[in-house]
Amino acid sequence: MRILNRSFAGVRLLLVLLLVGGGALMAVTPAGASATSPTPASAAIIRDISSIPMTEFNEIGAGSIVAPTHIKKQSPLIENKRPEVLYVGAEFCPFCAAERWPLAIALLRFGSFKGLSTIASSSTDGFPNTATLDFRGAVFTSSYLTFTEVEVENVNHQPLMTLTKAQNALVNKYDSSKYVPGLQQAGSIPFIDFGNRFLQVGSSYSPSILAGLHAKKIASNLSDHNNSVTQSIVATANQLTADICDLTKEQPGKVCLSSGVESADAKQGLPH
Repeated sequence: MRILNRSFAGVRLLLVLLLVGGGALMAVTPAGASATSPTPASAAIIRDISSIPMTEFNEIGAGSIVAPTHIKKQSPLIENKRPEVLYVGAEFCPFCAAERWPLAIALLRFGSFKGLSTIASSSTDGFPNTATLDFRGAVFTSSYLTFTEVEVENVNHQPLMTLTKAQNALVNKYDSSKYVPGLQQAGSIPFIDFGNRFLQVGSSYSPSILAGLHAKKIASNLSDHNNSVTQSIVATANQLTADICDLTKEQPGKVCLSSGVESADAKQGLPH
C-alpha cells in the first residue's frame, strides 16, 4: 500500500491557513482526554445529524465553501451496480475529522447508517482532539449508491485498514495535482472519490472552527442556521449532496431539486 501523506490537507486549505496568520495551527483542547477508539454515537447525535430541516439546508445553501473538483471522461466508479463514493482517511487526522461531519450528513440524505461512532483526532497533531463521527464498522444502506470507507491509521498513527489494489490505484491516480489543480502534495487525506466524477481532497473548511467542541455540541447545533460551525458543515453537505445527485441522476428529487442543492449546482457549474 502506498503511504498516504500525513500533512494536514490540500493546498486550498493550506492557503487559507497561511492567510490567517502563524497561529492557525493552534487549537483549544476540549475538556477530557481524546477518545482513542470509536464510541457508539448516542441516539441524540444520530437524531441531530439525520433530522436537519430542509429549510435549513435551503437557507444556508452553498455558502463560501470551496467546491469539490469536477473530473470528466473517466470510467464510472461502480460497486454492486450502483455509483460508489470512496472515502480514504485516518482517525488521527483533524482534516478528516472535519470532513466526516458533512459527508455523513450528505450520505444520510440518500440512505441510512447503522453503527456510526464518535471519536476525536490525535491529541498530538495540529488541531488536537477534533471531535468527529467515525465510519469504522458502520454499515451504510441505500438504494441509490454504495459508500466505502477506509481509515488507513488509527488515532495513534498505527496501521488500521488496508486499501485494496483497486482502491490504491484510484488514490495513486486521482490524489494528485493532475486532477486536483493546486494540490501541492500527492496522497493527501481526506480523499473522497465520488464515482470518478468529483474529488474532494483535504477538508472543505478549517478544523479550527470545531476547537473546544464535543461531538454532542456540534450535533445539537445543527438545527441553528445562524451558528457558524453549522453553516460550514451544512454548506459543505449541500456541495457534497450536489455531487452525489449527479451520480444518482438527481434522485431522490426532494433532495436533489431542493434550492440548497441547486445553489451548490450553480456554484459548481452543474446542470439542475
